[in-house]
Amino acid sequence: MGMKVLKIVTGVFGVLAIATALTFVGAKFSDGPIGIFPGGARRSGDIVPYYIIRWGIARNVETIEMQLADEDTSRTTWIVEHEAHAYIPASLGFPPGKTWHQRADGARAWLRIEGKRYEVRLDRFEDPTILPSLAEQVARKYGGGPPSDAGVWWFEVTSLAPIPDF
Repeated sequence: MGMKVLKIVTGVFGVLAIATALTFVGAKFSDGPIGIFPGGARRSGDIVPYYIIRWGIARNVETIEMQLADEDTSRTTWIVEHEAHAYIPASLGFPPGKTWHQRADGARAWLRIEGKRYEVRLDRFEDPTILPSLAEQVARKYGGGPPSDAGVWWFEVTSLAPIPDF
């Protein structure tokens, strides 16, 4: 009886490991991330051709897709809006092995929010008068902050599209 249970458990874990590996590999060739798995370069979605002055669109979305412009991989991440500005948190300890945040300061990036693409610049944000408000928003929006035993970096999002003439 014990050997039969062990075979079943081993089989289940084997199937899960194979499914996880296939999802991870498949995500690399997809148009954007698949859940928590980093994906290929995002290609679909209408490009928003005008400058975003107020980032209220970030207020009610759970997650967005982000790709640094110089990379061919994309990831799913959180976003919060504070006083018309958008901010992206990056947990330094989760998931293990993540390094995009080390290349993001001052970098051009693409965000895909609800199927639309926005060309942006990411700048590390360290204003101690606003960071507590951002952390509070993340806790309220996501039911807790990003895993932060190793700390959290914040990036302010700035639109790079032209400012429209009104």
